Amino acid sequence: MDRFIAVERALRAATPDALLRSLEEGLVAHYGATDVTLLMADYATTILQPVTALPYTREPVPVHDSAPGRAFNWQSPHVEGAGGDGPVTVHLPVSVRGDRIGVLSLRLPDWQEGSGTARELTEIAEVLGHEIVVGERDTDLYLQARRADR
Repeated sequence: MDRFIAVERALRAATPDALLRSLEEGLVAHYGATDVTLLMADYATTILQPVTALPYTREPVPVHDSAPGRAFNWQSPHVEGAGGDGPVTVHLPVSVRGDRIGVLSLRLPDWQEGSGTARELTEIAEVLGHEIVVGERDTDLYLQARRADR
């Protein structure tokens, strides 16, 4: 089975509170990803809040002057460490029909701009955005993550 289809199906089959676990498992198994993180924009769009298990111990990332913020603002992938040999950190915008939701950040063994992998991961981030919007009816995990004051 095609790796993109495998990850997409896993996301669509996951319960709303298990989306991130399902996504991480798929990205690790099919793309060799490590350190998969979803950052959700707060309602003022000034910070990107990591979606983690309670009690939310990871620090938020500023939208301005940060690599994930660049992907969020430009709505295009931003890669840290590209051009050299070795792993890279990729920040992918997560949006639904033009509404910016956040950023999917992951570490990959390598990155080729314009490659099939780049296109697939960008589409996976779009699928994730759709599943988050649908899942918000059944869990407040993403709503809580978007609140700057918890």
